[in-house]
This record gives sequence, C-alpha cells and structure tokens, in this order.
Amino acid sequence: MAITISDGPNQGPPARPSGTARTGPDDGRPTGPGGTTGPDDGRPTGPGGTTGPDDGRPTGPGGTTGPDDGRPTGPGGTTGPDDGRPTGPGGTTGPGDDGPTAPGGARLGAAPQVGFVLAAVAALVLALRAPAGLAVLGLALFGVLHNVLELRYVAGRFAAVLAGPLLRLLLVLVTGIALCRLVPPSLVPRTVAQAAEILLAYGLLAAACRSGLRGRPLLLAGSGAVLAGAAAGSLAFPAYHFVVLAHLHNVVPLLFLWEWSRRLVRGRALFLVLQCGWVLVVPAVLLSGVLDGVLAPGTGWTARLAVGYTPPAWLTPGVGLRFLAVFAFLQTMHYVVWVWFLPRYAPDATGAFERRVPALRGGRAWLLGGAVGGLLAVLFAADYAQGRTVYAALASYHAYLEFPVLLMLVLGLGEAPAAAVPLPTPTSLPAPTAPTAPTSLTSQAPPTPVPAPTEESP
Repeated sequence: MAITISDGPNQGPPARPSGTARTGPDDGRPTGPGGTTGPDDGRPTGPGGTTGPDDGRPTGPGGTTGPDDGRPTGPGGTTGPDDGRPTGPGGTTGPGDDGPTAPGGARLGAAPQVGFVLAAVAALVLALRAPAGLAVLGLALFGVLHNVLELRYVAGRFAAVLAGPLLRLLLVLVTGIALCRLVPPSLVPRTVAQAAEILLAYGLLAAACRSGLRGRPLLLAGSGAVLAGAAAGSLAFPAYHFVVLAHLHNVVPLLFLWEWSRRLVRGRALFLVLQCGWVLVVPAVLLSGVLDGVLAPGTGWTARLAVGYTPPAWLTPGVGLRFLAVFAFLQTMHYVVWVWFLPRYAPDATGAFERRVPALRGGRAWLLGGAVGGLLAVLFAADYAQGRTVYAALASYHAYLEFPVLLMLVLGLGEAPAAAVPLPTPTSLPAPTAPTAPTSLTSQAPPTPVPAPTEESP
C-alpha cells in the first residue's frame, strides 16, 4: 500500500483517486476499504479504514498503531515498548534486551542460547578434569544461593499450588525430613532416619495427589497405588533411593524450563534441544565411557564422594568416577539455571513472590543467600562433613517442595498462566492531542495487551 505523508501545512492534499465512493473531510483524501479516513492529514487508512495517531504511520491489520514512534505493529495491531522491536503474535514484547520474556509472542534472543552452550562446555571440561573439586566448590559457593532463588521462583510461579493448607502440610513434612537429616547417628540409627525420610517424602507426594485429584477418585486411587509401590521399593533399597534422588534433583530443571518455554513462539525448539542436550545427552556420553581418556584419574577423595552418586551394584573405581563427573556437571548446570537464567528471564515469577513476601524484595533474596552461603562456606572449610549435614537439612525445603509442583504439572493440574511482562501503562504517557499540522506528532497510550495463551506448541 502506498503511503503519502504531507511535508508541511502549506501543501495541498493529494488528489482524489477515481472510483472512490466518498471521502472523509473535504480534502480529497483517498478512503479506506470502508470508505472512511482518519484525521485530516492525508494519511492512508488501514484495512478497516482507520488510522492511528496523527503521524502518517501505516496501520496494522486492525487499523491501529502502537506508540507514537512509527514502528510497525504486530498481528493485533499493537507494539511493545518504545524500542522499535517487532512484536509477536500477541503484539507484546519483553524487556529491551536480547530475549523478551512476555508470553503470547515472546522470542528468545541468541545471548541466552549461547550462554547455555558456553556454560555446558565449561562445566563439562571442569567435570572431566576435576569432578570432586567442581562438586564441592560449587556447593560451597552457590548451594545456599540457588536454594533461595529456586524457592523464590517456585513459590512465585506456582503460588496457586503452594498455598493454603497444602503448603502448611508440606512444610511440616519437609521439616520432618530436615530433622531426619540433622539427627546424629548416636541418637537415631542412620537406617531408621533414612527410612523415616523416605516415608515422609512419599507422604509429601501423597498429600499433593490428594489435593490435586480430590474430584477424580479413580486417578487418585491409581496414583496412590503407584506411590505405595515406589515407597516399598525405596524402603527395600534405600541406597538406590538416595542415589536416584541426588541425580533427579539436578535433572528437574528440565521440566521447569519446559514449562517456562511455553511463552516462546520463536526459538522454543532450539531452546528445548539445548536443554535436552545438557540434561540427557552429555550425561549419557559420560556414562558410556567415551570420554574416559580425558577423565582425570581417581583419588581416594573422589572414591569416597562417588559412593553417594553411584548405584551400589555398579560401584567400581571407573564407573564411580563417571557418575561423579555426571553429578558435578549436572549440579553446575543446575546452578546456571537457578542463579543466572530464571532470575533474568522470568521476572514475572520474581514479582509474584515479592508480592507474597515483601521482606525479600529487590536484592534482599540475593543478600540472604549470599550471607547464609558465606557462613556455610566457613563451616565447610572447618568441617566438611558437618557442613554437608547442615546444608542437606537446609536444602530439604527447596529439593522436596519442587516435587509436588512437578507432580501437579505432570498430572496437568498445576499449570501456571503464562504471565506477561507489563507494557507501559496509559498513565505513563501523555494523552492524545489534536494535531495542529499534518506533520506534528502526538503520543497515544498503548492498546491493551492481548491475553497470553496458556499453551504454545514448540
């Protein structure tokens, strides 16, 4: 569609094209498909015969434009923030960086994709050359901080799940697990404490099933039978239970990232391929033995650490070293997700949490994680075994509270709506004013963002 823009107030209007039924004001302006024109400035009209603000900008499919900056509009005829970025199907964009985070039209730029690749390469190199050091130092530096930030995300993003009587019951059960981890073996034998932790853990999952499946008795009964069978297996083979739990905790970010990526309509397939690569492919390659030639030789320290991350039947020096390398790699990438990616690219979850817990607004959550982490690092340096015990008790909350949420997601009961990053509000912009000349520009409040869909296909 040809666009004609007046150069000044003294120019005459364009000639009326032949075949038009009628025009708007008496200025010979061509009319739109509906036979109407916009303000008296000679601007071409959109498909609906309307124009946006009085600035000569072409209009979107709905005949509307975004803020007064000449930007093309999205399919809904809206634009995002005032930065010239094209909008997604919902006509919304995220922050003005390399990756918008607003759902219903968000796209992920190259920076986070490249960041994941670089982090995975660095973590793999360190896991191959110094698996024990990477596991221990990573825990001391980022363990507590990632606990705080993960709890902030989960409690904000899935506030509808972790709330009310269910949340209180879950906190009671997880506190019981923390006590099981703190109690000294001289008071309670280790086997008894582990059995109690297993029962409390399955009780936590049962509580989540009961809350989510209360109106679906058949599915509730089936879930209860599955949990009972799994609990019996865990009690019969507790060593395997805790090895699986250690690795499973490092893998669950894949499900959270999968759920988060529903907001993406561009770049989602590549994003998920990258996540599956570091969560599934790299560990499989390490366990296959293909990289044994570059894996650092084991020591007495690595052998002791490998016991906690290797299935007892496979505990040989070579295989144990592979499992330790897998754990160190996945733990490092686990920290990348919770300390870097989600705090930056999921501000909606942070905002929801801060409304629930105003005391941890802004950087206070980071300060809390850093302060407690610093104290724990001192304890690690003084007595690693004691520091590990205290950390295991503290980590019970973030490790176990994520499982009910994941269970709800698997059952299709805990999906959080894809929350949009807010666009500028009408009160933040001047009200529209009548034009004094065809070339004068006025501001207009942005249109209401299109509601985000609840699901997006890859």
